[in-house]
Amino acid sequence: MKKLILTIAALAAFSVSQAQETQKYMVVNLSSGLTKTIPLDEVTNVEFQDLAPAITKKTFEVNGVKFVMRKVEKGSFYMQTMEEDASKKVTLTKDFWMAETVVTQELYKAVTGESLPSNWQPWMFNDRYPIELTVPQANAFISKLNELTGKKFRLPTEAEWEYAARGGKYHTPTLYAGSNEIFRVAWYKDNNELADNLIVALKGPNQLNLYDMSGLIWEWTSDVSWDFDVLPYGTDPANPNTGDYEKTFVVRGGRYTSPAEECTVFSRKNQQNPPSSYNFDTQTGIRLVLTAE
Repeated sequence: MKKLILTIAALAAFSVSQAQETQKYMVVNLSSGLTKTIPLDEVTNVEFQDLAPAITKKTFEVNGVKFVMRKVEKGSFYMQTMEEDASKKVTLTKDFWMAETVVTQELYKAVTGESLPSNWQPWMFNDRYPIELTVPQANAFISKLNELTGKKFRLPTEAEWEYAARGGKYHTPTLYAGSNEIFRVAWYKDNNELADNLIVALKGPNQLNLYDMSGLIWEWTSDVSWDFDVLPYGTDPANPNTGDYEKTFVVRGGRYTSPAEECTVFSRKNQQNPPSSYNFDTQTGIRLVLTAE
């Protein structure tokens, strides 16, 4: 199904006497370059995914492998709810960059010089598949990447992850990252058999041009699990790991075998880091973040 991008609201001008007989229309530009005219009284049945205007991107290259990051402008949102709830308001005070996709096996090999395939299908032996890592492996990968680039890449906090998944300051109240229709944006349990390969960026992006933030693979955040009475709300909330890898971490986004409810932008899950640093079957990948200068 083509993504619809709202470009023009065209309302015909008619005399008052003709008004009751006039059907008003909205002109929509399809991603194919074609246009479609939709009656205004049917607009509520059409989902418009407005892309943020001119989202800034940066391209990085490591040993011949490129990856793209999109700028996420600071702002506020209501975390883990679709409604305005003052008790759950989060304000992020710094812009940051987030990778368009999770780290792929190709990028992992470029940074570390090693292949690390999963022990199970379907992630084996394809450069564009997400890499599955334990938290120590993720931190070691990021440390090596920072050494090679001179940057300070990191994992996102849980609040940053949800804010970006919703579309940042351009967010609309959609259940999934960029849409209310999960088939548009996610590989999950009801459609994963339709994919030739479950590689990154096959489904549509959200407003910030971020792919697969719903479905495909769980994503580690830098936050360990919050206590029930200490939730990630307020200003720049974070609950970072202090080196104890036996802690339970927050993962987000769902994966290709998840039910739809696990793939929403507000669904959260606690996951124990595997006890062995060599356990490749974590079912969890990583998405890079870089604080804007």
